[in-house]
Amino acid sequence: MKVVIDVRFLQTYMLVFLRVGCIVLFAPMLGPRGTPWMLKFALTLICTALVAPFVPPAPPVR
Repeated sequence: MKVVIDVRFLQTYMLVFLRVGCIVLFAPMLGPRGTPWMLKFALTLICTALVAPFVPPAPPVR
């Protein structure tokens, strides 16, 4: 079985993951000492899975 991953699909998810991760990292309600890093990571993954399908794919690279 061959697994094929589209680069634009992966790029879109990575960009959304980075943006959501930065928002979660610097959110004042999720202070640096008050929230475990695993919870922040899980929140980032869940938000990425919810938001990324609505983001249009990046244009092809020349």
